[in-house]
This record gives sequence, structure tokens and C-alpha cells, in this order.
Amino acid sequence: MSTPEESRSRLALWYARAKEVLEDLLFPYDLICPLCNRYLVGGEHIICEFCEEKLNRCALELPEQLSRHEPIRLCISAFSHTGAAKKLIHTLKYKSNATIAPLLGLYMSDALLRTLGRCCWDAIVPVPMHPDKLAARGYNQAQLLADAVAFHWQSTVRNDLLFRIKKMGSQTRRSRAQRKEAMEGAFTATPLAAGLRILLVDDVLTTGATACACSKALLEAGAAEVILLTVCQA
Repeated sequence: MSTPEESRSRLALWYARAKEVLEDLLFPYDLICPLCNRYLVGGEHIICEFCEEKLNRCALELPEQLSRHEPIRLCISAFSHTGAAKKLIHTLKYKSNATIAPLLGLYMSDALLRTLGRCCWDAIVPVPMHPDKLAARGYNQAQLLADAVAFHWQSTVRNDLLFRIKKMGSQTRRSRAQRKEAMEGAFTATPLAAGLRILLVDDVLTTGATACACSKALLEAGAAEVILLTVCQA
């Protein structure tokens, strides 16, 4: 027979565990805003309304980075790559938080609707990741975004049209000219792209080097046109 002290100890342990389980049920990780760690309340999804208000919508449809490049006819971005939007991208890419991809896809789909008004592409193509980098990270954020956009537009994602064949390190510290040079021959497209209108999806447009290299490969394979869709535009 246990002593009163042992009974109280077991009761305390049971209470602590029950409290943990209840908190997990009521406040799971995906009900916490990834930007400010605030618990989400009724009507809020993925991020809180305070952080959502800080997202700066992007108005440019053909930014300066692409104005000198022929491969891409149009670039549509949901936000400027600043503040809360920049933090969302960082969370998606480097903190393994794939739960925000559906929300970002919704923002991207809304930007598409406001700009184009209708579906005018045959296939959605995510910017591919080199197999080695994909194995290291575990997922391609562009793929997650493309899947989310495809869901909202009831479109088809094609992973058999464009491939990354050149492995490179981080491009964050390279200049525009250095990035463009590094991207030469980085992608190849298959003949299956011939005649298709492509919606190319990526997370951020920075210098435009990656997007232009992808678009060039697709057009050389016979694609009819390429429109770029990103979450953010730097």
C-alpha cells in the first residue's frame, strides 16, 4: 500500500502529463504563428492577422531584373521580399516548416487571379533542385508551392519537363553577373515541353538568373511561353 506522499507524487506526475496532452490537443505546433510564436485564434490560419497585415504586396509584373531578358514574358509575385514575407520564406526554406506552403500557395494564386484573371497555362513547373541538395534538405520548396498553386487552380504539376543538372553552392553572396554565369547550363528541358504554356514556380525572384536559365531551357525545348510565379520579389 502506497504512502500519502507516494500517492501525491503519482497524482502530480499524472496531472503534469495530462496537462501536456491537453495542451498538445488544444494548441498544436501548427496553431502557433511561425513569425511571432503567438497562438492563433478563431479565423486565423497558419499566421496571425497581425503578421499578415505586415506583408507588403508586390505590384510589379515585369521587374527590372527581368526587363532585359527575353525568356520570361511576365513575372507575378505576391509580396515584396521584406519583413514578414522574407521571414516566411526563410521559415519555409531553412526551418523545415512545410506547413506554411499551402498558405503561400493561396497568396500566389490570389496574385495570379488579380493579374491574369483566368488560367492561361498548360502546366505548372517548379524550379527543380539538384538531386544531391534535395536529398540533403528533404524537400524542394518550389515543389511544395507548385503543388499548392495547382490545388487552388485545379492545374497539373509537371516534373518531367525540367531538370537541374549542374550542382552549385549557395548563390546568396554572388552578384547578378556571377549568378548568371553560374547558371549557364544548369538546367535542361525535355521535348515534352514543346508547345506548352508554362507557369514556372519558385519562392523568390532575386537577380532573375535562375528563372531565366529555366525559361531558356524550356523555350529551347519548344515551350510556347513561360510565365514566372513567385511568393516574393526582391
